[in-house]
This record gives sequence, structure tokens and C-alpha cells, in this order.
Amino acid sequence: MAGGTHQMLFVLAAMALLSQITLVVNRYVGSNLQSSLSSEATITAAGLAQSMLREVTMKDFDKSAVAGPVSNPNSLTSVGSLGPEPGETFPNFDDLDDFDQYERTVTTPRLGDLRLRTQVWYVENSDLDNPAVSRTFLKRVTVTVDQNPSLEYDITVTKIVSY
Repeated sequence: MAGGTHQMLFVLAAMALLSQITLVVNRYVGSNLQSSLSSEATITAAGLAQSMLREVTMKDFDKSAVAGPVSNPNSLTSVGSLGPEPGETFPNFDDLDDFDQYERTVTTPRLGDLRLRTQVWYVENSDLDNPAVSRTFLKRVTVTVDQNPSLEYDITVTKIVSY
């Protein structure tokens, strides 16, 4: 009986050790899967943001510039009127500031939904990070991708467009 008890203790110890090893391996695999998914989400979001930025910046600089050259920034759309003109909707935007406050949701097969938000504002040569208080020949376009649980942080791309 004593030999059977020792064998039973060895079996129980082996089972406990196997359980611990299984938990460690599962944690490692789960961690790698999450890291891989996070990397995929970041790469996908960056690609979508760059694509949106390209789409926006292919448009004319300003509604006033569609008709012909502009020599005075006061002829451009006023600071408070950036965004689509009344009755103008995507995909019929004709100038880049029509995309101000524009949002789009892109659904991907593996990651689900990613929200793209676009902001457009005038900037000064001396301060490219903050909105200008008056019209200039420079506009900053920012596209942010967010609202996806696989993204560790929001992805933002920015471009300064000059007339």
C-alpha cells in the first residue's frame, strides 16, 4: 500500500506540474495572439489613414480656387465656414476643406469597424500645429483612426497643404 501511495503522490505532482506548464503556454500563446492582432490593427489603421489623407488632398485647395487663381487669402473660405457647403455631401466634395469634421467607418473582416475622422483648418507658417484665427494659404489636414479594441492607441496622420 505504501508503494501505491507514493505512486499516487508522484502522479498528482506530475499532474500539477503539467497544469502549470499548460497555463504558462496558454498565457504565452494568448499574449502573442493579442500582440499580433494589435500589430495588424496598427498597420491597417495607418494604411486607411494614409489612403484617406491622399483622397482629401487630391481635391482643390479651396472652393474659391476652383474657378481660378486666388491672390488674396481673404478670398478663401472663412475660418468659421470650413466644411461642406449647404447641400454638398460626400462623395461630391470639390475642395479639401469640405472634409472638415467628416467621418467614415470602414469594416474589415478580421478587425471589425475602424472609424476615420478628418479635420481641416488654416495654419500659419510660424505655427503649423494650431488653428489660425484668419485665412491663410496653408491648411492642415488631420486624419485619425480610432474606436477599435485591437488598437492600443489612436492612429493620426497629418499633412500641411499649401496653395
